[in-house]
Amino acid sequence: MWLQPPLEVSKLLQTVGALNNRATPLIYLESESRVLVEDLYDLRQVAREGAVELESLKKITEALLLSRNNGWPTYKLNETCELMKTCTRLLKDVKALDEYVDLIDSVWQHLNTWNYWLDLQIPWYQLCSTIERSRDKKHRKITGQNKAAKLASNR
Repeated sequence: MWLQPPLEVSKLLQTVGALNNRATPLIYLESESRVLVEDLYDLRQVAREGAVELESLKKITEALLLSRNNGWPTYKLNETCELMKTCTRLLKDVKALDEYVDLIDSVWQHLNTWNYWLDLQIPWYQLCSTIERSRDKKHRKITGQNKAAKLASNR
């Protein structure tokens, strides 16, 4: 489960977004899947505590899964989208909180693994460094530091 990225993650690395950019789909899906993983984790914990009644949990979970599933097929994530559809169908038959926890736990494990591998594909250090360099250039331009540096170097 954790030794190699899921096939969908490997395929996603070949997906091209706007302006032939491969980073956009990767960053978007990492962010979206991370939020879904966190939401499912919280729902699972609430169910374990028995703090919310089952029917409300089922409706919230179904809405979460369906909302993500509406955008993700664009990226040809067939296995993950099918898993979320299956989960929403199975939710209708869940009769007890422990059944709900078991179902959500299995979906959570898949999505958590998937998100883990997506996150590993993003070169965060290089991305952050690029953003910082870009901000530094803009700051120097705005404050006139470039002009002052040129004047100093001409002396």
